[in-house]
Amino acid sequence: MRTASPTPRTLSGLLAPVALATGVLLTVLAIPEPAPADAAASTIVRPGQSIQAAIDRAGAGGTIQVKPGTYREQLVITKDRIRIEGDGAKLDPPTTLTPNACTGVAHVGPPDPAGPPADAGICIIGDVDFGPFDMFLSHRPVTTTRRSVTGVTVSGLEISGFAAGIVIAGGERTTIEETRIGGVDPYGILAASSPKTMLRSNTITNPAGAVAGIAACAENSPGSSFVENTTSGFVVGLCISSSQISVRSNRVRGNHFGIYTDPGQRDIVIRDNTVTDNTRVDGFPLPTGIGIIVDGSSQVTISNNRITGNVGDNQQMGMGAGGIVVIDNAQFSKPATDITIRNNTFERNGDGTTSADLWFENGASNVVKGNKCKTSRPVGLC
Repeated sequence: MRTASPTPRTLSGLLAPVALATGVLLTVLAIPEPAPADAAASTIVRPGQSIQAAIDRAGAGGTIQVKPGTYREQLVITKDRIRIEGDGAKLDPPTTLTPNACTGVAHVGPPDPAGPPADAGICIIGDVDFGPFDMFLSHRPVTTTRRSVTGVTVSGLEISGFAAGIVIAGGERTTIEETRIGGVDPYGILAASSPKTMLRSNTITNPAGAVAGIAACAENSPGSSFVENTTSGFVVGLCISSSQISVRSNRVRGNHFGIYTDPGQRDIVIRDNTVTDNTRVDGFPLPTGIGIIVDGSSQVTISNNRITGNVGDNQQMGMGAGGIVVIDNAQFSKPATDITIRNNTFERNGDGTTSADLWFENGASNVVKGNKCKTSRPVGLC
């Protein structure tokens, strides 16, 4: 009989030491402005001009074309169907950050659990209320959405140096594409209570040795998709903290965990991804060497992925490592059920002692077939 793990068996529990519960209620009122007559007009912003000023002048449906250059400002978008086309423009922090509606949704850290409130480079926000900091989510969840901001698109920007690259809260049908984000902690992109978010063809990376949390996360955002993104250098590459999520054709490399599904989530498809060398070690007491982990989720299909070089030894923390790890979550009494793992290709994910191509700890009603693999726990799954 295996004794209980001394480490909480959930992404939130694993990251809990880096978060500070505050109990403060944030209320954000994003009041829509009357649309001008040329609401859908296109505006060009050049270096020396302000992107935010162009957003403020635009009406719903307006397009803002940002010419190459460096723009030292924070952006807040509360209007529907705003489109920002970056053309390679860089968004860097201003000399003095100004708190806005997304400030404090997360906290900077690890390693400091009392880190300062995180500021976002871009804040896309509806008329919402935030609850207190939830250490199991590693951010403040949206508790009420009175009005969603819909159809916002951000493309072609390069965002660096902010605590959070982009925060979407109370959004709907938001698209973030072809954007590069780096040097962030705790989030590259966070979509909270923002259904049908599309994250496509983004590159979210942090340098070796950097303190970093999560590259991209969808929380309570059903119908959202991660498509053709590249992530590296984080604790978690792609975080699935919502049901009805599609994760396909991404390149996830060099994190503690490549792809993480949270307890209680269901109806998740993970396919055609390349998940390699998620063996990050950075001095923090966290498990590592896990390509894809299903932690108390259900109805998850993992297919046609290439999963290589994910090797770790997490035995002192009471869990396995390797290509795909499936575990029941005792902390929240969420079993891993109805997991289908098929037609995946595995290489170099361990010899089956502390790490293996397939590592199952409990789970029920699961299907494993058609995979190209060599090692498994229990044996016989390959």
